[in-house]
Amino acid sequence: MRVHSNATTNKKQRQHIRHSSATCRELAAEMHVSPATVCTWKHRGSPEDRSSKPQEPAYAFSEAEQALILSRRRKGLALDDLVDAVQVPLPQAKRATVHRVLVRHQVNRLSQMSPGQGDSPRAPEDKGAPQKNTFKDYGPGFVHMDCFYLPKLDGTRRYCFVAIDRATRLAFLWVSDHKDAAAATDFLRKCLAFFPFRVTKLLTDNGREFALKGFRNRWGNRLRVKHALEALCEAWGIEHRTTKPYTPKTNGLVERMNGLTKEATTKVHRYQSVQEMKDDLHGWFVRYNFYRPHRRIGKKTPYEAALLWYEKDPSLFTREPTALLVYRS
Repeated sequence: MRVHSNATTNKKQRQHIRHSSATCRELAAEMHVSPATVCTWKHRGSPEDRSSKPQEPAYAFSEAEQALILSRRRKGLALDDLVDAVQVPLPQAKRATVHRVLVRHQVNRLSQMSPGQGDSPRAPEDKGAPQKNTFKDYGPGFVHMDCFYLPKLDGTRRYCFVAIDRATRLAFLWVSDHKDAAAATDFLRKCLAFFPFRVTKLLTDNGREFALKGFRNRWGNRLRVKHALEALCEAWGIEHRTTKPYTPKTNGLVERMNGLTKEATTKVHRYQSVQEMKDDLHGWFVRYNFYRPHRRIGKKTPYEAALLWYEKDPSLFTREPTALLVYRS
């Protein structure tokens, strides 16, 4: 028989209570328990203790909400990234409750997912395999930049330019109607106004909006004109680097940022207007920079990481990171 460790009555006493004709107060005085305890067992059909857990926990997800969490999990997202992705449609989602859903469905480890379950399951770790290369550590000022497509609205294609600093993980987003050198140059100017530190290095891919490397004119000759972005980098003393052609993983930091942005915005919302899309992207930009902790920077937000770097080496900065707070509204 199941009995709670702090129970004040045993099975024999409970059966005596159920079959006794004495009042609850009389039985309570006889057994040295409260009248409420006696009344409980007098009217209960079984002498066994019931489970104290609620029939429907307040934190539990519905079947539809669990299906949403599992669909995001099939994208190969780690737990922290998964929580960030589902908190947009499910603001009440917490890390512990999301993890509980994964455990219940036996997908709390990415290695448990079979190839048919997800788009990018994680293969079991091979301890004999060579370690993957990681980004070299730099102080604030090494910025990764990229651009991705946004959903068509009003029949017009728009683009989102993204820049992220390697050391602090501070990120900046901008929606543009064009994907060309002028737009990329304008975006870099906005980045220089946003980042509170000096940008010393810029890493982009070889897209025409960022570089002219490898492009030729109509006669097959290499272009000798200077790209507008290159000219701006020279004017500001920024070293412009480009990735190896057709190797996006070389710029994996900003590629991951692109994925996080789309998972939190365009992949979960259907926008009715351009302004609604811009407002949603701005909301993600604020949450990412000021409220979302990162494991890679010691469970700090990018804003907190910038403050720590400023305390460590103010010479890297052009102004105090607190100036970023104007973007939080």
